Amino acid sequence: MENVIQKHIDSLKKKRIKSSLLLYDEEDKKKRDNLKIKIGNKYEYGKWLLHISSVKLDNEYFPILEEEIDLYALLTLKIFYGQRLKQLCDVKHPLIYEFLRKIKIDDSDIEKIISNIGQIKIETLDYYLLFEEELELEKIESRIDILAQDSSQGTIISHSAKMTHPSCRYPKIIYEGKFRNDGFLRTGNNKVDFDMQINAVKLKVFKFFSLKYKGVSLKEYIANDNYNIFVELFNVSEEKSKFWIKKFSSCLRSQDYRTDRFIKQVYFPADSSYHVLSLLHPSGLTFKFKDKIDYLNKYSSDRYIANKKKKEDKYSNIEFATVPNLTEIKYGGEHPKNISGLNNKYQSHYLLNSMPPVLESRDIHFPKVDFFKNSISIWEFKSIFFSLHYLYKRDYPKNMEIRDERDGYYGEIIDSIIERMYAVREVSTKQYYEKNSKLKHHQKVWLIEAYKEERENDDDWLEKLIKEIARWIVSVGYKKVVGKKEYIKFGNGEYLYLLQLLEEQKESFRW
Repeated sequence: MENVIQKHIDSLKKKRIKSSLLLYDEEDKKKRDNLKIKIGNKYEYGKWLLHISSVKLDNEYFPILEEEIDLYALLTLKIFYGQRLKQLCDVKHPLIYEFLRKIKIDDSDIEKIISNIGQIKIETLDYYLLFEEELELEKIESRIDILAQDSSQGTIISHSAKMTHPSCRYPKIIYEGKFRNDGFLRTGNNKVDFDMQINAVKLKVFKFFSLKYKGVSLKEYIANDNYNIFVELFNVSEEKSKFWIKKFSSCLRSQDYRTDRFIKQVYFPADSSYHVLSLLHPSGLTFKFKDKIDYLNKYSSDRYIANKKKKEDKYSNIEFATVPNLTEIKYGGEHPKNISGLNNKYQSHYLLNSMPPVLESRDIHFPKVDFFKNSISIWEFKSIFFSLHYLYKRDYPKNMEIRDERDGYYGEIIDSIIERMYAVREVSTKQYYEKNSKLKHHQKVWLIEAYKEERENDDDWLEKLIKEIARWIVSVGYKKVVGKKEYIKFGNGEYLYLLQLLEEQKESFRW
């Protein structure tokens, strides 16, 4: 990453050398060389930063002297994702330490520089950025006269109609709302910035309203007719201050509650009738939301350190939050100024991922009523039941070879039941809900981990289960697959024989 601080100082040094050399004849090489050395020493990185950061300001809001202007130019340098040097110094961002160490400034001097910068009010920088071209109070007064006249073309708002469609001229409303501890993200429950709808070329009016003095926006002073603040801040007469208040107040009192044909409308039930509601974007909330996401995803120190470690393929135990799957949306295309003051300031905002949830594919379903109805199907054993049927038709198994074949078929069914049992137990913790379950108690003991102790120490449930399995194989599965007309009706003997096989393997159903 380019060292913006180093580049700024080098550029400033080059500019000062160039302007100073104009005072000397080009033939006087020695003096010119000495001057270059002298200015070069003055702008040695550590020395210059320590000096400039400790400059005492006569008027924090309006720097006039060369060193004061140099200080504010330094503080307003854009360093990281549009954040300025002053902001990063205030939070002691690691990037500042990196930049200063790269230009050979030791840590003790870095701490002094950051401490000096921390003494300057961040709100004063906005005055410098707005009035950068006319820093003398007389020129600033003339500029505010122009802004006061231009303010008649704007309206302070809280909800921007132009974020629905750029051609919307109204509504123009401001609603601040009252705080209520109701858990909703809504106007009034969050402290957000106001917005302004105004001609794109007059956006400096919005910036003027957004300026803060002693922590309070000028918009609030204007709303409260507090002309004394303008007298104190801009050193103007009471008459001039009252004139400005009157002019700027038009922005606050030009609300327009008409709707527009481009505004989305909904019918909302109210008592026995409906209200037609026009839907507007709460731009203050929208961009406050963007601010918080940008802090998590871009600005935070922890995020920066962790990302750097990742790029260097190094281990980091730093935890940080992130908001993924965002869609960035821009209003106004190449002309964000046409939408609103906040839209011009932030340029874009985010939409959270609103895709429907991805449903987990379930091959195994925990039974709600009965394992043999919900979790396993007799049709899985269709070929086995028909194979048994052909054996039964051969005058019932009499010799050892036929009996072994029959027992093999029974064993396949029993093994499949046991295999499915394990699969159902595995999903029981996620899919079993006591309130919705109609399982018999012995099947609950068999399948649910919460009943594990009873499953291991009791046999009553197991005796019921193996009887149920025997009946399911002989009386349900075989009969239904082969059909009522074809199946062979057995006496009690086949059931008892199958029960004996199950008894021999019953511990497999426990564990």
